[in-house]
Amino acid sequence: MNPAAGEGFTLAELTAVVVVVCVLAGLALPVLGPFFMRSAITRQASEIHQKIVHARDLAMRQRVCWRVCFVPGESRWYCHADTDGNGRRDAGEPFVGPYVLQRGIRFGSRAARGPNDTEIPRDGVSLSDNRVSFSAMGTCNSGTVYLTSGSRDMALRVMPASGVVLEYEWDDGWRAAR
Repeated sequence: MNPAAGEGFTLAELTAVVVVVCVLAGLALPVLGPFFMRSAITRQASEIHQKIVHARDLAMRQRVCWRVCFVPGESRWYCHADTDGNGRRDAGEPFVGPYVLQRGIRFGSRAARGPNDTEIPRDGVSLSDNRVSFSAMGTCNSGTVYLTSGSRDMALRVMPASGVVLEYEWDDGWRAAR
């Protein structure tokens, strides 16, 4: 072929290139699948982390209790203000969510013990009543939310009083994420 002469590619040449590209893609997909799931669980953990921090900010700004409630059996969570202080979501109270876990991710862990060496609950949430409750001062209860994708586990540990969220990942032992 002589491109300077204005000639194009033959059908046989184009077919050969397409076949090579398809073979390479077929070889790469099984290798890339775990990478994409790893990325998905990291994004999911970041989203939950951000919602917990946002609920704390709302509690301090609005001077009212805010809660982040996890419903492991339904793979979802939501946030709400508790303006009357009765510990539950009532009509008329500000509400954010619900949020649903991404496909392939669930609450739970393959590990038997958490990053603080406590037993991991079957539902994957060790928070009292499966919720983080922030006071108007931004203080809260502590606990951990565990996420698993089958090939990767992460833990979001909410620290007592401060509400700081620490992220961990499991790889034959817990280590700080990022």
